[in-house]
Amino acid sequence: MRTRQQGRHTQPPSKARAARHGLAIILTGLTLAAAPTAHAQFGDGGGDGPTTTDTGQIGAAVLRTPRYMGADETRLRALPYFRSRWASGWFFDGLNGLGYAWSPEPGRRLGLHLGVSTEREEDDSAALRGMGDVDREAELGGFVHQKLGNWLGGSLSVRSHLRYGAGEDHRGAQAELGLGWGTRLAQRSLMNAGLSANWANQDYMQTYFGVTPAQSASSGYAAHEADGGLRDFRLTLSFIQLLSSTTTGVLMVGQTWWQGDAADSPLVRDKRNTLILTAVTYRF
Repeated sequence: MRTRQQGRHTQPPSKARAARHGLAIILTGLTLAAAPTAHAQFGDGGGDGPTTTDTGQIGAAVLRTPRYMGADETRLRALPYFRSRWASGWFFDGLNGLGYAWSPEPGRRLGLHLGVSTEREEDDSAALRGMGDVDREAELGGFVHQKLGNWLGGSLSVRSHLRYGAGEDHRGAQAELGLGWGTRLAQRSLMNAGLSANWANQDYMQTYFGVTPAQSASSGYAAHEADGGLRDFRLTLSFIQLLSSTTTGVLMVGQTWWQGDAADSPLVRDKRNTLILTAVTYRF
């Protein structure tokens, strides 16, 4: 039986285009399992650009992720995913949930969505014993993607994303600002790189990185009040291979560097977390 923690905000114990879409779909579909280490690294399902037809994608992936944000232990998992986009602008995926996206002008994409926040269970790691569980909560979000043009032989873009609703009091907020760059390596091969900075308010930071006095007593950690501010920097590198007109293979490596009160948390055993993912998708 799950009980609530004693303390604030936590709870206890074209072919090329098709390939790019395949990457976004894999990553969004896997985010509920890998987030938030993966959460800001992979883009947004509604931000791929407008579509003139209803489309869907299924697939499978193997990924190695930290057991929780800041963990020094990893786990290997195989996961399925599913994602849909409709010509009307509506979309559904594992990263953003249900949402609507539109393009007010060429090169710009805006979207709103309703999804769920990241959960953390006490039994995810021995390092979390006495900390209790952090449940998923309904989370509202909005994003903007803007293409900037060509740079160094590739396409450069900027994105921003806001999310609100995480934590026991439903007031946790996150903000992301990122740059993306992609280029074609061969007729059927693409490479993407991304760099982002992520901020969070105090409600979010205390939920995932703070230690209340009650948690301190049950876990043995020193109490830690995590204030809002810069949470992390993230860098990703992805290789996408178009295997057929409907099938795509992906290899991706992502690196997160925790910052500020997140990095200072006693829960953070490793200030640099790595995610590795391989996947195959089928578009229909």
